[in-house]
Amino acid sequence: DSLALVQGVVTVSDQYGGPAYIQDDSAGIAVYASDFHNTVNVGDKVTLRGELTVYRGLLEITSTSMGFFVHDTGNVVTPKLTTLEALQDSSVAEAHEGMLLHTRMLTWADTSPAGLDSNWASGAGGFTIKASHGQSSSFDVRVDNTTDINQLADAPDGIFDLVGVMGQYHSTNPYGGYQLLPRTVDDIHLHAEYHGTVTNVSTGTALSGVMVTSDLRSDTTGANGGYVTASGLEGTSLAFSKDGYTPATFSINASGAGFTLMDVGLYPSPDSVVYVNGLETSSDSGYVDTSASAAGTQWAVVRSLQTSMYVSYNNYLDTLIQPASGSFMLALNDADTTNGDTGYVNNSYSIWHAPGVVDLNLLTGYSQKTLSMDIWVGTESCCDDVRAMVKSAADTTDTWMILGEKSGSTGGWVDWNLDLAPIDTMSDAQFALLFDSDYSIVRGLGVLVDNIQVHGRDVWVAMGPSNLSATNFEDDVVNLSWSAPGTGGSVGYQFIDIHDVLETPSSPMEDPKFNTNPEPYFRTVEIAPSNMNMASSRSLAHYNVFRKAEGSTSFTLYDSSSASTSYADAGVTNYMQYHYYVTAVYNEGESGSSNTAMGVPGVVVEAVLPFHEDFHAMNGALPGDWSSEGADVFDWSTGDAEDASGATFTFPYHGEFAYINNDSSTSANPSSPATLVTPFFRHENVVQAAYLKFETFVLKTSTYNGSFDVMVRNSYGPWTTVESLSSATDGWETVMIDVSDHVVGNNYVQVGFRYHEGYYLYRSGWGIDNVKIGLEPGPDNLMTHGSPGAIQLNWGMPLSSVQDPGGSPVGFDENNRPIYLSAPDCEVCEPVDANRIPEVLFGASFDYDEPNQFVEYDAVLDTTTALGPDEPTNWDKAYTDANSSGSFDAGDPGWLRFNWSPSLYNFNQWVISDTFDASGYATTILMFDEYLDDFSGGGDTVAAHVSNDGGVTWTTVWEMADSSWYAPSGPEGYWSRHVIPIGAGTAQMKVAFSMRGASSFNIDYFHVDNIFVLDEVPQDHYDVFNVYRDGEMLVEDHEYTSFTDVGVSYGEEHCYRVQAKHVPYPDGMT
Repeated sequence: DSLALVQGVVTVSDQYGGPAYIQDDSAGIAVYASDFHNTVNVGDKVTLRGELTVYRGLLEITSTSMGFFVHDTGNVVTPKLTTLEALQDSSVAEAHEGMLLHTRMLTWADTSPAGLDSNWASGAGGFTIKASHGQSSSFDVRVDNTTDINQLADAPDGIFDLVGVMGQYHSTNPYGGYQLLPRTVDDIHLHAEYHGTVTNVSTGTALSGVMVTSDLRSDTTGANGGYVTASGLEGTSLAFSKDGYTPATFSINASGAGFTLMDVGLYPSPDSVVYVNGLETSSDSGYVDTSASAAGTQWAVVRSLQTSMYVSYNNYLDTLIQPASGSFMLALNDADTTNGDTGYVNNSYSIWHAPGVVDLNLLTGYSQKTLSMDIWVGTESCCDDVRAMVKSAADTTDTWMILGEKSGSTGGWVDWNLDLAPIDTMSDAQFALLFDSDYSIVRGLGVLVDNIQVHGRDVWVAMGPSNLSATNFEDDVVNLSWSAPGTGGSVGYQFIDIHDVLETPSSPMEDPKFNTNPEPYFRTVEIAPSNMNMASSRSLAHYNVFRKAEGSTSFTLYDSSSASTSYADAGVTNYMQYHYYVTAVYNEGESGSSNTAMGVPGVVVEAVLPFHEDFHAMNGALPGDWSSEGADVFDWSTGDAEDASGATFTFPYHGEFAYINNDSSTSANPSSPATLVTPFFRHENVVQAAYLKFETFVLKTSTYNGSFDVMVRNSYGPWTTVESLSSATDGWETVMIDVSDHVVGNNYVQVGFRYHEGYYLYRSGWGIDNVKIGLEPGPDNLMTHGSPGAIQLNWGMPLSSVQDPGGSPVGFDENNRPIYLSAPDCEVCEPVDANRIPEVLFGASFDYDEPNQFVEYDAVLDTTTALGPDEPTNWDKAYTDANSSGSFDAGDPGWLRFNWSPSLYNFNQWVISDTFDASGYATTILMFDEYLDDFSGGGDTVAAHVSNDGGVTWTTVWEMADSSWYAPSGPEGYWSRHVIPIGAGTAQMKVAFSMRGASSFNIDYFHVDNIFVLDEVPQDHYDVFNVYRDGEMLVEDHEYTSFTDVGVSYGEEHCYRVQAKHVPYPDGMT
């Protein structure tokens, strides 16, 4: 024993509970001292002194006279790569004692289940298990009891790379007992092993020399066709290729590692060449078009090319480029160019015509016909390219089909293969190459071409399944079904319109002959079974099912067990979206994918329209049957304006609502839109209509960013946008959308509100409230009036677009207030069933030829005057000049209007009808249309009154206070109709309308029209109403626009809601 002073980097600290290990570039050594291994960390560079000793063959530095110093931390020791074969030599093992080593592609020596069970003795005091590489080389692996590897219940199953320290433990043999000691589970890098035999499917004989390629490595089959290869756990495919055979690629799921047998058959596909041009003779040179269209750098046949190749900024390398083979090649390069590696000039346009014609019928019976060449491209990828073209020699119009194009930089010679399927029966094919550059050149060598061939192969095409469908709404399962290969179905293909000839333009252009920028597009085509190229002798092995679960970005191979055209996926979670596609697997290869299909498991109960959600008292959460889809950085929530507002903008007050915004400190950009999704619902009503109505606030800080889309979908299908709210709003607005086409006749319908702000810098937000989906628009003007023991409800119903045509004001006053407003036309309300016409006891429509039936009354001054423009009241008739005569005459609709001007203060002004006789009628109905065109400020009230004694006493049957919001001035949808029962008729009845308040400046106008007293509900009133108190129905199918709730007590607070129902009227009609 002797003292030693050494320096090295710690590779093992306390992973084994002692000893630790250090090493330098030449050797490693164990350090057996608890003070040391409990203090240092892996990566520490240390100097230490201690006594050298040998324990069970292992050279150690012990704690005797121990001293150490840590210089720095974070140093990395790269394990030395070696093999188990080399370590069989004890002198090699001894030389590496104490060093961190890396060995590849190992397996446990006994991979049988029984062998692993008996040898993997984890959980106790540590154990030794043999690893092997191949058939003859094995080595002991020691799993220390203090490592996390000892906690694994089962051995890692598959091929693995191993990192470990070379240790030694033997009582008698100083050159025996060597063992590799991994430190953690991360030192065992697991792979999946695949093995099998590759054969010729036509003869059944083994194929040697087949290249087997995975994500990790490439291997070659032996003389018996056998192969063994490995894939990383993320690997997705194995490829098999050999010259003269159709390549085959198979999808794999290597995430579970293990050992998988995969026998493969390759289909023989010898190459048949019918045209070869190596540019070696003058007859191979072809010719270059020298017509007026030729410009700039032109094609030429050259022996070699001396050029300056771009390496980095202002750094070029002189390079001599030789042909791919032989002595000559075709070049599009200007040998006189000296500016860097720019081998061609601006606005170059050159066409090289290959000599001869090719009869593609010589390749009859070959499934793949190809034009191929060696090519070296160095062009500006955006703008300059080479195109391979073909035409019939009999075509004298010089119209060429573009077979393909290439641009950018290949960095050297590459193969370019172009499919000749579009012209596979052409008997006189002529080929050409077109080069076209734009007005500026950034860098570019140009284009080099060699070894042009036309050839064919009998390539086997693995036909794929089609018509994949997936079920929705089943509990804990998604059932898939598809059509077998060869049975036809919907298949997607890419097309490109390359036959188009550009017309001669009115102004000069560089490219008068060719459509050089064809736009590709996709089309779904139906393939008939008779067109399926699938020999019956090639048996289908099984199907691969691929799945992408919600939240994942890519598909993975999910199952390979199905041999039938159906599959039940029971490994799902209810209400998550799963996307699928299916491939067919043969011995010769795997087909392309079927169409994709989405399935969503989980039983849902559809709500039957109508539907309403006000997001009240949700405390941040969405209602239980609502959901959010696609959100990542920002998501939908519920709350009030304070919750929804951010640092840079504020939501206006609106109670509680659903909202989303990106007004936060994050600088992350959302990768996908966030969609607020309603519960499922369906339409069940004789009325073939459905309306979506909601209140919304949109805030944007950028005109060009942010989208706010309202969408509808059916059965988890694709979303259809029905409205886009593209601009910001000053306050909360009401939006109504006719969704009849998307709802009527469909089940499992949902509405989505999709918010997308792709750039965090542009702050925006969206609020949604009072979402209503019904058979027709519901009332928005519900009013309540409390009295002892009762609460009076009044509301109106919107007029139809025919009854309320809207219209534009003909002028504006000095305060930008509208002067005229189109009135509803009640002529369309006249009933068509003579047996159901209500009797009109009083009627006033205020049209031109109608006598005046109202007077003005000022309740403050107690004065009555004829209805007209004069003071003291602001009531008068208004009209729309429909016939553009300049005056109120026949054909002009009129109505009553209270004008804000001249300004009045503490006023109360009425219009009162003449007396009319309604005696003998047990029930009378007041119907009228009104529109309060509001202005900023409150404090004014409009009302309707009825008198049964000639005006001595009055009863208020309806009233409404104005609000502080700016109502739009006269658009469609703001007139409301009211139908109110007013009791038994008398001989001295009158009706009146009033406006009272503190200042008339707080309104624009109050409009009244179509005032009728009838003996029954009129036929044009086709709605009935359900009235709810605190969510419970009080009355169903109520005919009037008023209701008195007498089931209340003094001091109670209640929430009321009125729901309109569309009913057939008269019977059998809608």
